[in-house]
Amino acid sequence: MRFFALLLALLLFIVPALAQPARDADLPPLSVETLFTTPTFFGDRFQGGRWAEEGPVLTYIENDRAAGATHLMRYDLATGERTILVDGTTLQKPDAPDDQQGGLIAIEDYAYSADKAMLLLYTDSERVWRRNTKGFYYLLNVESGAITPISDREAGFQMFAKLSPDGSAVAFVRDRNLFHVDLATMAETQLTDDGADGGLINGTFDWVYEEEFGLRDGFRWSPDGRYLAFFQLDESATQPFTMVDNREFYPTTYTFRYPKAGEVNSEVRIGVIDTQDENSTMFFGTDTWFEGGEATEYLALMDWTPPDADGASQVWMVRLNRDQNDLDLLYGDPETGALTTVLEEQSETWLDVETGFSDLDLAKITYLDGGERFVWRSDRSGFNHLYLYERDGTLLDQITAGAWDVTSFNGLDEDAGLVYVTGTKDSPRERHLYAIGLPGTDEAGMVTKITQRPGWHALNPSSDLRYDLDTWSDATTPSQVTLHALAPTDSDGDDAEPGDRLATLVDNAALAERVAGYRLPAMEFMQVPAADGTPLEAYMIKPSDFDSTQAYPLLFHIYGGPGAQEVRDSWGGVERVWHQMLVDAHDDDVEV
Repeated sequence: MRFFALLLALLLFIVPALAQPARDADLPPLSVETLFTTPTFFGDRFQGGRWAEEGPVLTYIENDRAAGATHLMRYDLATGERTILVDGTTLQKPDAPDDQQGGLIAIEDYAYSADKAMLLLYTDSERVWRRNTKGFYYLLNVESGAITPISDREAGFQMFAKLSPDGSAVAFVRDRNLFHVDLATMAETQLTDDGADGGLINGTFDWVYEEEFGLRDGFRWSPDGRYLAFFQLDESATQPFTMVDNREFYPTTYTFRYPKAGEVNSEVRIGVIDTQDENSTMFFGTDTWFEGGEATEYLALMDWTPPDADGASQVWMVRLNRDQNDLDLLYGDPETGALTTVLEEQSETWLDVETGFSDLDLAKITYLDGGERFVWRSDRSGFNHLYLYERDGTLLDQITAGAWDVTSFNGLDEDAGLVYVTGTKDSPRERHLYAIGLPGTDEAGMVTKITQRPGWHALNPSSDLRYDLDTWSDATTPSQVTLHALAPTDSDGDDAEPGDRLATLVDNAALAERVAGYRLPAMEFMQVPAADGTPLEAYMIKPSDFDSTQAYPLLFHIYGGPGAQEVRDSWGGVERVWHQMLVDAHDDDVEV
């Protein structure tokens, strides 16, 4: 990144003096200033949100600057109709600080109770590590409009507040401790009291777990609302690290616990609290806590299994060694603390449990209805695929297979016997949506390609798996957002088949026309063999007036991280246009 910034600074002086690429006369000159200080290459963005339980309907937060409020909105994608679900001008804080004019709740996040009678609102947040994860929560009675703070503001910020499944309580983290609030009485109970800076952390994570595993929110309600399972870390043996912050006129220093490579990490374990008995905290013996074995180091994922036939749920957790090439899926009994190893995976290199920084992401394991079986993601074959297991870890079948990767698990429709995945079956430079028959059905293993346009598709299926939002682009076309049928459906009286387009939500036609007007040099995709013969994807951009007998400056652009693919047939935005500009702004008298 330092190299990138230095190169950009140098180009501010160099590029204006170089030959300008061809362009339509009505377009501004292509320069660093045009790219980074004007909206020339920025297109329209889609107003995203969350899917409602049924239909092509999203809910989202809208900032009403004229009213000084934020509204919770409903957006019907098929009709374009937008309606206000919660009027932000009515969200008056009963405990507004004196310095907050008007005292309205500015909605930053929200969550409904299971019966939709209550709405938990998040506001006034501040940053912790990467994101704003500490703030204040209010409970809105949807019918009466009554607003209640879940805790006293004066006691400090709250983190990751969650309604219990039955809506009777809220749990949250404050100052590295867990708290429970009974909503019938608003009585607050502190469930842990040992959290402290430089010491124990309950219900959230240190810097390393967020940076390397993408974990922030570290506790979960049991399905019956009785128990809380939570991560506990001890960072007391890690060393403090001091950074200089030069972003302000006068530098400041910031000190936090940061284990360098080879140093000790925070100790970690998972506990369970019975909320009916706050003195009942129990920790599982995962062999990761201080005197634990050398073969274990991290706990990277955790949640609850669905209730079994007797109504009991267990805590499932993923354990890794420090080299991250030996993984165990464990079940923990919340009453006895007994642990069961459900399955184990090993690799000569490493095992990917990255959550995508989305807080205890369940893409690694997904339980089918009833909880008797689950889908597991694994790259044991050399490619990332889905496997079907019994609840107890007995392998039933492989769901997807072949020399391609499942890159996203988009959903599972048990009634239709289909699993939806995004993957690289057509090309590693592209992403497409596929429907695949579940084992035990007539179409078991059969792969049906749903998206058709070559390029990169980012898919977002609806909650009922009847619709799909598709954000598509290719190397020369800016992003377009369209609504499609995912399952056969009746749309405005017309039968729609899977993949049929129902609406265009963003087309970015104006941006595409501007881009075409600059006549930028094209990308040429290719494969380059690695030392062992493995084909590596690459692309090259040559000057528009390329002459194979001439010499040209050469710029390599490489990112070696495992979680970000650079060579892709998708719109690259301003950064890609900058590269194309550099290629065409060559000059024999200038070295870059």
